[in-house]
Formats: sequence, C-alpha cells, structure tokens
Amino acid sequence: MSRQSKSRKPAIVLSKKRKCAYAVCVVFAFFIGLESLLWMVGVQPVLSQEDPFVGFSENVPLLVETSVDGRAVMEPAENKLRWFNQQSFPKAKPDNTFRIFCLGGSTTYGRPFDDKTSYCGWLREYLVDVDPTQKFEVINAGGISYASYRLVKVMEELAEFEPDLFIVYTGHNEFLEERTYREIKRVPGVVRNFGTVVAKTRTYALAQGLTRNHDGQSVGAVDGDSGLAADVDTKLDNGAGLDLYHRDDELQEKTLEHFQLNLERMTQIAHEKDTGIWFVTPAANLLDFSPFKSEHSVDAETQAVWQAHFSAATDAYENQDLDVAIAEIERAVELSPRHAATLFLHARILQQRGEFQKARLIFDAAKNEDVCPLRALSETVEVVRNAGEIANVSVIDFEDYVRQNSAHGIPGDSMFLDHVHPSIELHQQLGLQLFDQLVSDDIVDEPLDWEQRKEQVADRIHSQIDGEAHGAALRNLAKVLNWAGKTEEANRLAMEASTLIRGDAETAYLSGNALLAKGKIPEAIERFREAIQISPNHHLALNSLASAYMKSQMFDEAEEGYLRVLALQPDFAPAHNNLGALFQRRSDFQKALHHYR
Repeated sequence: MSRQSKSRKPAIVLSKKRKCAYAVCVVFAFFIGLESLLWMVGVQPVLSQEDPFVGFSENVPLLVETSVDGRAVMEPAENKLRWFNQQSFPKAKPDNTFRIFCLGGSTTYGRPFDDKTSYCGWLREYLVDVDPTQKFEVINAGGISYASYRLVKVMEELAEFEPDLFIVYTGHNEFLEERTYREIKRVPGVVRNFGTVVAKTRTYALAQGLTRNHDGQSVGAVDGDSGLAADVDTKLDNGAGLDLYHRDDELQEKTLEHFQLNLERMTQIAHEKDTGIWFVTPAANLLDFSPFKSEHSVDAETQAVWQAHFSAATDAYENQDLDVAIAEIERAVELSPRHAATLFLHARILQQRGEFQKARLIFDAAKNEDVCPLRALSETVEVVRNAGEIANVSVIDFEDYVRQNSAHGIPGDSMFLDHVHPSIELHQQLGLQLFDQLVSDDIVDEPLDWEQRKEQVADRIHSQIDGEAHGAALRNLAKVLNWAGKTEEANRLAMEASTLIRGDAETAYLSGNALLAKGKIPEAIERFREAIQISPNHHLALNSLASAYMKSQMFDEAEEGYLRVLALQPDFAPAHNNLGALFQRRSDFQKALHHYR
C-alpha cells in the first residue's frame, strides 16, 4: 500500500436527516441574507401596502397599534385604508366612556363621500357633550364592499376593545361578495393564513414585482381576487363585471341562509362580550334606479314576441300614451314575468297612471328579479328583521322609515344618490333614529334644548363639507354609473356635480353629455368646449362635441372634430362609425366604407 493511500481520510457520509438539516440551513441563510439585502435597498412587504386576501384572512387585522402622546391608540392598518375610513380610538377605553362601533359596507363608510357625512358621523356629533357624566365614542368600521361574512371577522376583532354597542347596517353586498370573491372564499383558511405570512416577506414582494404585467396585475391572477379597482367603489362596489351575474335561484337561497347564520354569529359575539347589538334594515332606491341586469326565463321565440311588446310599451311611455303603454307592457310581462327591466317599466307606467299601490309592489319585484342584486332583496331585509326578533335585540327599521317618508311609499332620488347610498340628509335622519334608540334604551337622556342642538349639529357638519370634494365624488360616481349602462342616473349626478366643481374637464364632459341627452345642444356644445379648453386632448369630449355638431347640422365642424379624435386615437371605433355615417350622408360611399371597416 502506498504512503498516499495510507494518508487518505475516509469520506464522511452524512445521514439523510443531516443532509436535510444542512439544506434547510443553507436555504434559511440565503433567505435571511436576501431579506436583509432587500431591506437595505428599501423593498417593502406587500402586506404593508395591500391586503391580498381583502379581509378574508384571519392574520391580516383591520387595526394596528400606534402611539399618540405616549398613549396606545388603535387605527386601521395602512393596507386597509382602501376600504375603511381613517379612524382612531384609545386601546384602553377611558373611564366613563360609552364605545360604539358601526359596522357595514359602503353606506356605513359614507360613500360616495366619507365618514364625516355618514350616519356614524351624524350620530357622533349628536352625542357631543350630550351627557356630562360620560363621553361617547362612535367609531366608523364600515368597509367598502364588505358583506356579512367579512363583517363577522371585523366584529371578532373589535370585540376585544371593550365595546358597549355594535350597530350593524348590512345586506346590500351579500351577492356581490359571493361572485367577486368566490375563489378566495374557497381557499382553505390554513392556506389563506399561510399566504398572509408569505406576503409579509420582502422576498415575496420582489417576486410579485417581477411577475407583474404591464397593467400592474400579477401574472396568472384571477380577476377580482386581489381587490377592487381604485376609483369610487369602482364598478359599483363590483370587483368584476356584470357578466359574472346570472340567475341562480339555488345560489340565492344558500346566500340568504349564510347571511342569516352570519347575523346569528354577530349576536353571539356581542352576547359573549356582554355588548349590545342593533341591526339596521337596508334601504334602496326603487323609483329612480333601474335593475342592473335582466335575464329571460323563456325561449327565443317567446323573447322575439316579448321584444315587440316591450318596444311598443317603451315608445308609448316616452310619448306619454299611458293607455297603450300599460296594455303593451302587461302583455310583455305575461310573456317574460321574471325579466327585471320589464317589471321596472311596468311599475313606472303604473306610477305615472297614479296606481301607486300596485306600482310599489312591482318596483319591489323588479328589484328582486335583478340578476345583479346590488340592492338588498326583500328577503334580505326580512332576514335582518327576523334576526333581531329571534335574538331579542333592537332593529332600527330604516327600510320602513324610508318608505314611510317617500312619496307614495316609493323611495327615489329624493332619498338616494344612486342605487343604495343615501343622501347626506338621509344619513342625518338615520343618525337621528339611532339617537332616539339610545334614548329609548335609557343609554342617554334627550337634552332639554334638543331642537336647538340638532340645528347646531347640522350647521356644524354642513360647514365642514368641501363643495369641490363632494362634486368630485359625484362626478366619479357618474362615471361608474355610465360604465354600468345607467346613463339616466349618471346624467343626473353629472349635472349636480357641475354645480359644485368648475374648471374640471371630466365634469364638463359628463355634464355636456347630460345636456346633449336632454336635447339642449347649444348648452352641451359650450360644456364640451370648456372640457377641451381645459384638456385639449380629451378625445371623448372631442367626439361628443363632434356629435353635437352633427345634431346641429354643422357637418364640416363635425368632420373636423372626428378627424381630430382619430389623430389622437386612431382605433377609436365611435369616431370611425360617426365619420362613416357622415360620409354616407354625403354619398361619399368609399370614405364611408373605409371608416365602417
């Protein structure tokens, strides 16, 4: 044996356990090193800015602790401010303090505005200095698009902060949440919670950043899974499009059952903490807001016959020939009894004929047959009433109040800004109802100078309203309604916004469209010119201005306008179609064909 072979050491053989441990250590060391490097270059965890599970994970709390003047204070985490108002309250409830949490969706939030003019804001102001022996805290925990499933999780968290009363206004978002967040809800809780832990790392933030497409969406992400678009409950509180909604009676029944269970769970949470709980019945616009989506329950042949009667009824209604309109619409309803738009037109014709009791019932039916039910169904409202009765807790019947205070018992634009969001004045009335309930429950005494105090509160809140900010909110809401095909409703809001905000191209454009729809062409042209002066490349305003010129028989100006649009947006189909029609009118068929193509 050679000297070299004698000196060779035997190879060290690692056991499988040691190999695994070594591999784990290497990976862990690499991960720690990468996290440290990313920390040094300023990469922030995804979870610090957004909630990838939009409230469905138990490991992403609504509230975080901060310090103010050495005192622990709770406030919404930054990644929740997309859905919640900025609020804060002491972690330890001060002595002689009555703490109220208001829970709900965008109505509770105060949309399209914010907390200051919400019913929570009104109640808070009514309770200022009303009782010298105790203070009142009213915390707005309304989350945009939040339905009862996620509100249960919010309540479980808030229950740890010494509440005295929960006020729950919910019911409009139950079907929205099922469609929009269906895939997230199906993910097992363990998986969601693990995903939350991963989202706290900077490595995950780096990986997500590398896999984003040009629109900023994660590659492979399912639409609607990771939150709502940014602007004004964009798409009407709707993270996905109307195409997700189809008639599904079985799903509706199951959703209502789950809603009932969630309300029962809320009462259980409150009772476990010896806390009061009130439910508020959700109210909606019936008269002035048509159904979002209608579907037939009949065959194609029947639909063709239905269309003839529906069109005839529509024409007669617009021409105020109500006798013909009612005859035609009744035939259309016989042919397609579950078509929501047909029921809505039937109700409007009855209302115009003065048959208010019948109209009220059919407006309800139109709401209940809406295939995209973003207004609480009649059954949903009954579930809320029954939940209060079963649990022996107070129910503020806001839905009934709104009916009782609407002309002929049919709520409309005098009460609501859109389909469900109350006007500031209606928020005020709900705030008063809640105050009255506090008096009825002997929680507070009505002051001797109550009438004077109410006026002072109203003056105080209205003086704090920023007119331009409110105008911008109404403008944004008008844009959303236009997206949803609600032109009539959008035009009303655009005109209201134009009285509050000037020098804004989008407001001028939208109000111009509203005027154009009313046939007020000179006024519309003036608005479109205003929009273009502010924003010369506003192709939509340019296109609408050209269309207004067309209606005024100003064909040369219209042609120039459409060509200017196409210089900015060569593939803008409406401008091509309009130019095609213009050239066809001039018998220039070659140019017309070019643009039609």
